[in-house]
Amino acid sequence: MGVIPTSVEAELIDVAAAAGHKWLLTPEGVGLLYLSDRARERLEPTLVGWRSVPDPEDYGDFKQGWNRGALAWETGTGPSALIHGLEASLRLLVETGVGRIANHLEQLTDYLCERLQSRDYQIVSSRHTSEKSQILCIRNQAGISSMALYAHLKTRNIITAPRGDRLRVAPHLYNTFEDIDELVKALP
Repeated sequence: MGVIPTSVEAELIDVAAAAGHKWLLTPEGVGLLYLSDRARERLEPTLVGWRSVPDPEDYGDFKQGWNRGALAWETGTGPSALIHGLEASLRLLVETGVGRIANHLEQLTDYLCERLQSRDYQIVSSRHTSEKSQILCIRNQAGISSMALYAHLKTRNIITAPRGDRLRVAPHLYNTFEDIDELVKALP
């Protein structure tokens, strides 16, 4: 979510969940849960919270049914500040356009692949048109571990993630081609 255009209705998605940090650009600790009407008809919440029932102020009525809609899954008071951060992030993503973000990130990862062709790095991620991701995994062919690469880049304020023998590079909508140039220059 936030990078690849998705339509839950058109793609017949019944359940979707996402952490808000990373692609959705929210503060850590908030996320999204989508349940289609079909899913809500078939699923029942497992935890009762004061907002999950129709009359939340009647604390003594333990026989209340579930609230209608998504509120049935609300187990308590939400973190207001984080929810406002989520709202602002979603507004930014919608105004920018998820398709535009996807294209920008694809261009950045394609550019990174081009820049690494003359370097001692293997592109591990598939770059076939129907399989491309906005995340790129690379491997140093001279034997430098992903953890060593990660630590080296972190000292230069370039954030990546070690994943086994691979280094995960995941640019965001705010990254630029200059940022990719800095990453490539910083690689040993």
